[in-house]
Amino acid sequence: MSIRARLTLWLCGILLGVISLMGGGILLTQWTLAQRDAADRVEIIGNSIKRAAYDALLQSDDLLLVGNLKFLERQYPALAWAGIHWKRPGADESIAVGERTEGSALSETVSVRDPLSPSKSISIDFQISLAELEAKSNQSFQRIAKMTLFAGASAFIFFVAFAYEFAKTLTSPLGPLADLSEEIGRGHFGRKLSWRSRDEIGRFVEAFNAMSERLATLDESKKNFVSSVTHELRSPLGAIESFITLIEENLDVPSSAASASRRVYLERVRDNIQRLRLFVDDLLTSAAIERGSIACLLSPMSLSRTAKEIQELFAARAAELKVYLRDEVPSDLPSVLGDADKLRHVVSNLVHNALKYTPAGGSVTIGARREDGQVWLSVSDTGSGIDADDVSKLFKLFSKGRNSDRTQDGSQGSGLGLYIVKSIIEKHGGEIRVRSEPQFGTTFSFSLKIAKEA
Repeated sequence: MSIRARLTLWLCGILLGVISLMGGGILLTQWTLAQRDAADRVEIIGNSIKRAAYDALLQSDDLLLVGNLKFLERQYPALAWAGIHWKRPGADESIAVGERTEGSALSETVSVRDPLSPSKSISIDFQISLAELEAKSNQSFQRIAKMTLFAGASAFIFFVAFAYEFAKTLTSPLGPLADLSEEIGRGHFGRKLSWRSRDEIGRFVEAFNAMSERLATLDESKKNFVSSVTHELRSPLGAIESFITLIEENLDVPSSAASASRRVYLERVRDNIQRLRLFVDDLLTSAAIERGSIACLLSPMSLSRTAKEIQELFAARAAELKVYLRDEVPSDLPSVLGDADKLRHVVSNLVHNALKYTPAGGSVTIGARREDGQVWLSVSDTGSGIDADDVSKLFKLFSKGRNSDRTQDGSQGSGLGLYIVKSIIEKHGGEIRVRSEPQFGTTFSFSLKIAKEA
């Protein structure tokens, strides 16, 4: 049985119980009132008979009593029979009005005495038919019972429709969620459901949508990871294999030219091994970031010194690419709170990327400025720039722009560098920004807190 059917039956069962209790309470109250009304009518009949007997006794008119009893018999159909007994000095007399009933009846007796002549009294025995007495009460009870039953049935029918719609409203997203779960199980990620309300179900749908989107992102990252790892490993390994083959072919050649060639080949092997080592280091750093286990030890440091070290480190590479690498960081820049090793990694990555995407004759500039109690360090280039659609993807894991192959040396990035850069800057409590215009260059800048002076 579906959840919707069970919820509908459960709500209908509750309503049926409530209607039964309310209906039973109403009928019990009506029955109690009917019993009380019957007792009141018995008392009224008895008082009426007693008053008639007293009037007849005062007026010494026996026919008046008989006439009054006949009138009461017509007025109160429940009065079935009355037996009158006169007691007078030397003469007692009796007379009956009506006929005794054979069915269930209530027998009562009233007596009155003449206040002027205590020896004279009248005693009247009378029977009240219970069937007649309860007939009116039963009619009222049946009318109330029918009204209660009709109202309860109408309310129940209305509530069944309401309960079904209510259950449908609550369970309507469950079917699509189940379908979406099956799609996710088959490996199709990224689909979302729409839900207008902001209640618990709406939050559940939002959480499910976020999960689906996150799975799609992770699936894309996995594909990019496989592609990046395959490319980053295949290219240097293929190059190493080729150079080793060339070295083996020249091992038996004793000429100086062959020795020079072997040294060149070994240098290329070393470069590719270095490339592999850096890639593995980036993978390990990314894994540490994902686990949240990367830590930055902050202490006062000089950004101008770091910029100078990076400029010296990449001077030869810049000259090889015929790109001007300038260090314009002011020497009087205040110290910042940072992890020197990790910030060197950040600036090195930004400068390395800038050199790759800057054509010969262009320039790469390391600059810095003080602003709003922070220091902003920037790396600007006059390279090919970044498409606007790619800017939002720059800092995602294994994400690369469409112009990632437009480099000076034809190499492609792994999609790890800028992700690591952003994570390190955030660990420092800073912010990283990018400003780029295609064909006019790109500027990456990040902020760091100024160290308090002792």
